[in-house]
Amino acid sequence: MRMGFEPKRLRKEYKNQPVTAYANCKVIKFRSKLEYRWANYLEFLKLAGEIKDWAYESHTFHFDNIGVVSWLIDFTIRNNDDTFEYHECKGHFEKRDVDKLKCLFKERPEVKVTYIFASKPKLSVIKWGYLNRYCERVITNAQTITKKMPTYF
Repeated sequence: MRMGFEPKRLRKEYKNQPVTAYANCKVIKFRSKLEYRWANYLEFLKLAGEIKDWAYESHTFHFDNIGVVSWLIDFTIRNNDDTFEYHECKGHFEKRDVDKLKCLFKERPEVKVTYIFASKPKLSVIKWGYLNRYCERVITNAQTITKKMPTYF
């Protein structure tokens, strides 16, 4: 319960445009067009037999860290060999994203995370280093990949 004395958390405006779609037999409210387009791409991979299944915001990682308590990952992908990997769509890569990656790598180093950017972000050498160290893959051209995809939902 807020008493009015706690500082309000600052929220940045990213100008994301939410998209609501019917996918995987349910209505899904994607937080951005990039997430919607990536879900469409994952559905294409599923229908092509490249992956077994995918789910949107179905898995949360919890950490024993004061700064980062949890991370609701965008996509959980079940591969054909029944292993899992996780995809996170981003427009901006900030310090809190680095902190989440560090916590995940420290507590669950076996987890495979892929970061997806619509286009190549302007990042410092240090942030690129974090991405390369902690991520299985970094996709910097999702807009090109998803641009001419057929729409499945």
